[in-house]
Amino acid sequence: MTVMMLTMPLGYAVIGPAADRWCAPLLAPDGALADSLGPLVGTGPGRGLALIILLSGLIMTGWAVRGWLNRRLRFVEDDLPDLIPTGDIEDRDTQQRLADARLRS
Repeated sequence: MTVMMLTMPLGYAVIGPAADRWCAPLLAPDGALADSLGPLVGTGPGRGLALIILLSGLIMTGWAVRGWLNRRLRFVEDDLPDLIPTGDIEDRDTQQRLADARLRS
């Protein structure tokens, strides 16, 4: 999670120039994708960033569907045992050993 958060400023710094350099020409009024994607996201200035947002949304939706189709991931809360506290207050290592033993059984 920390590594992901550290890469966000890099993404912000890279995505704007990338949209202007590679995606904006594709959605210019006479661009290569103006006829196919132009009716969906429009043509002209700022449409390159709209294309990147559309593509990232499609990728995130694909990942969500992929995770949902994985039965083990979808039912992870059903497969993992709930924590049943013991009567004695123990240290974390003992609690972890007990939880691991319940998982294996």
